[in-house]
Amino acid sequence: MNKIVKGDPIPVGEREIVPIVRVTKRGRRRADIGTDGISGGGWGRVHMRPVAVLEKGEAGERHLPVPDRASPIFLSMILAGFVIPLLAMIGARFLGRGRS
Repeated sequence: MNKIVKGDPIPVGEREIVPIVRVTKRGRRRADIGTDGISGGGWGRVHMRPVAVLEKGEAGERHLPVPDRASPIFLSMILAGFVIPLLAMIGARFLGRGRS
């Protein structure tokens, strides 16, 4: 389930700041009824990510997006984790062939 949620307004001087957040919920629940009795269980996860800030003032409203700067960095690190060992193996193979 994905929802966009506006937070409570925060007064800052003559303006108000309203945080806007994307909320993602996932979960699963289970119940068993048997001769032994009733049992159940489940799990849940909630992820909240800021997406924008709404600024309200005398001049009107301004929607200021919050950039996601961490995702490109993490993707680069994951890619480097695959590419660097691969290049090392290829380099070791070529260097080993030149010596024999």
